[in-house]
Amino acid sequence: MPKALFFSVPLFNVSKTLTPIIEQLSLEKCEVIYYNTPDFKPDGNCHFDFIAYPDCFQGYYADQIHSAISYIQFGDIFLDAAICLTNFLSSEIEREKPDFIIHSNLAVWGCLLAKHYKLPAITLYSTAVLDKRIVLPYFRKASMEKRLSFSNVNDAINYYRKSTVLYAKLGLKNKPDPWDAYINKGQLNIVCILKALQPHFGLLGTEFNFIGFPAPLRMEITDQKVLYVSMGTVLNGDVAFYSMCINVLREFRMNTILSVGSKVRIEELPSPPDYIHIVPFTNQVRVLEEAVMFISRGGMASIHEAIYTLTPMIVIPVIPEQRITAERIQELGIGIHIPSDQLSESCLQSAIQKM
Repeated sequence: MPKALFFSVPLFNVSKTLTPIIEQLSLEKCEVIYYNTPDFKPDGNCHFDFIAYPDCFQGYYADQIHSAISYIQFGDIFLDAAICLTNFLSSEIEREKPDFIIHSNLAVWGCLLAKHYKLPAITLYSTAVLDKRIVLPYFRKASMEKRLSFSNVNDAINYYRKSTVLYAKLGLKNKPDPWDAYINKGQLNIVCILKALQPHFGLLGTEFNFIGFPAPLRMEITDQKVLYVSMGTVLNGDVAFYSMCINVLREFRMNTILSVGSKVRIEELPSPPDYIHIVPFTNQVRVLEEAVMFISRGGMASIHEAIYTLTPMIVIPVIPEQRITAERIQELGIGIHIPSDQLSESCLQSAIQKM
């Protein structure tokens, strides 16, 4: 029986999207060991083994992602994680002797370790493929709007130096590619989104295989009568935003579910009318089956769930990846994109009215 090691990143959307693929592969008579932080150990009985990353991985993701983060700073998080994990995962590879490596596209450590040990690699993409031909025009536009500062230049220099240290540690002879943290192509590349959501699809080669969103959905669409607001699991601590939503939505007098996550204390928010229900978490797919509208940051798993339940969206992105997705949603005519720097009560009210 072939053996594979799967290296993932600790993000809810990634885990939600890719775990079903790992489970299916395990059912197809392949031994898989799944590596992630303890928080992302799958519940229930799975057909694969799970091993937690070491403690040095703490603080890797959610606490470091913010609305002003750049592509370089985002990539720097991945490089720090790779440097932290290299020794641990090297010992795991030498002990387990896998036939191939599977890794999420953001797990740069999986790609580089596969090269180091000369193992075949499968890359699983939970978001759009961020080819540099797709991202660079967007990056230039964003840089012109914000103006390039010396701190951006210093970030780029530090990023390259860190990449050089990592390549030297793994004995890789080729020069570091600054896009390593985003693309990480393997011998097989499986993209878990709908083709229509991939910006500039025609630029990509045949090495990318689009399979759609793999997580099982009930898709029992009922009378749509609920307005649903959820900002996902990472950038969901914005009390001012939720307060704005309550102020705007009270005027529409619609049955509303406002899911605020674990970072917001509900008592900090304005007292809502009885038709606005504020909850920490909810069953998102179940709610979307009854939702007339979904206000979201634009995480890819949430976007697919909205599409499969035929729920129109208002997308208010924060990080670069979400902005690209939001623009694509508006291009497809299935939602409205509100840039975060243009958000106001009147703007949100107008978008809801238009929808």
